[in-house]
Amino acid sequence: MIKIFNKFFRLFFSDALLIAIIVLNVIINLFQTIKGKIVYDIDIARDFLLIDQIILTQHPTLIGARTAIDGVFHGPFWLYLNLPIFFLSKGNPIVISWFWLLLFMLLLLSVFIITSKIADKKSALIACTLLSTQGIFFIKSPTNPFGAFLLYPFFFYFFLNYVCKHNKQHLALSVILLGFIIQSEIVFGLPIFFSVFFLLFLSKNK
Repeated sequence: MIKIFNKFFRLFFSDALLIAIIVLNVIINLFQTIKGKIVYDIDIARDFLLIDQIILTQHPTLIGARTAIDGVFHGPFWLYLNLPIFFLSKGNPIVISWFWLLLFMLLLLSVFIITSKIADKKSALIACTLLSTQGIFFIKSPTNPFGAFLLYPFFFYFFLNYVCKHNKQHLALSVILLGFIIQSEIVFGLPIFFSVFFLLFLSKNK
């Protein structure tokens, strides 16, 4: 039974199959973008209005969109990330959707490179397979959380380097990135913050 399972595992997680799944998922995302199958819901419309307001008034903002909690706002990272392409395309949603696809491809690339460095190629391919599969759904209507996802691989890499090598520069970079992650998505960022604080507390008391 164990031999059968191991054989199935090696077959299912073979590099060729994982690469094929990743390529297929990327093609699906590409097809969705070409066909304009992007969901411009209330959150995206809100973000576009906020970006447009920044451009029209030429007044930078330090707060982003409202969260589901009254009186609590996201930070402006996601707005400023989209602002250049919004300005250059004059708010053309088709052009912006291609920009989102580019960001997603860069996210896949960063996950592959970073996971390969801290683990191995097989782990990187598995991570990219899972991410590319999930991307089929969230790339249709990316909002603030997508900004956090873009930064998380780099945060994890720098923080892990600090834990392993005690490089203070990497700690500083990871803290800065964590700040951007929290302002992009509080629900995603705060658990990471408390986990990091706990790990640092443990390391100081060893």
